[in-house]
Amino acid sequence: MTEVSLSPYQTRSMGLKRRQAKTNSLEKIDSSAESVNVSSVSVSSDEEAGQVEYENEQGQFVPTTESNNKQKSFYYKHEVPRKIFHSITGFWVLFLYVNGFNIEQFVGLLIVLTAFCFLQDFVRFRYPKFNEWFGRNYGFIMRPSEKEGFNGIGFFLIGLLVNCAFFTKDLTILTGMFLSWGDTAASLFGREFGKYTPKVTKNKSLAGFLANLVVSYAIFFWYYGYVIPKYHATVDRPGDIWYVPEESYIGLPWFALIGAFTSATTELVGFLDDNVTIPVLSSTVLYVLVYLTKKI
Repeated sequence: MTEVSLSPYQTRSMGLKRRQAKTNSLEKIDSSAESVNVSSVSVSSDEEAGQVEYENEQGQFVPTTESNNKQKSFYYKHEVPRKIFHSITGFWVLFLYVNGFNIEQFVGLLIVLTAFCFLQDFVRFRYPKFNEWFGRNYGFIMRPSEKEGFNGIGFFLIGLLVNCAFFTKDLTILTGMFLSWGDTAASLFGREFGKYTPKVTKNKSLAGFLANLVVSYAIFFWYYGYVIPKYHATVDRPGDIWYVPEESYIGLPWFALIGAFTSATTELVGFLDDNVTIPVLSSTVLYVLVYLTKKI
């Protein structure tokens, strides 16, 4: 075989070409690594986005099997423990009415409970370990945003307190049931069927609004058409009942519609927690309307 003699210039040129090829190869490897990192970051972000749906009581991500994904999703999507607690409050206020309790009896208790609830929140904000303990034990009825913010129960107590202090007994009980059952219906139907209907506001759907409207109408009609006539003689004092169909220019079916529309509309108000807006604004609107339509 004939040996080929290379000049110094050719040797340097070939060395440069080899180094350039090696550099290009390393750049391709780095580029591939970056692509892998980006992909992994993207997957991680997707997992974080879905973490709320599949987190356990300690807030830790728990991978679920395909068979129980739907169950987990429904449980967290619809906040089942929170909705059960929310619904029980409607039965509680109704129980107080039919057993003859007067709303003035609860003003002092509600002040104490409200102060305790917000004091507890300030302690949580101050001491992270206490907040972690609280989240582990009571997080099942809290929204993720409430774990680092104010608990909705405090606003619920404020709504009850304002109504007990400033409005009549019938409106306090009525709007308590609006909040308990009408708002729950709006949340359940809005989350499940809202994707099929237009948006009423940024975070509220027509499906949720209509569900609240129907349930609130049924509550109003049933409360003033059945519950009050049955128990009024034994549990109410003069002045406890503000709306009496026989004393109003607006009959029960139409006033029930007005009350239901008021409940569904106040749930849309976004400047304050709906645990306050639904009972307080509904009571305010209905109080004024009843006053304006009373027969002289």
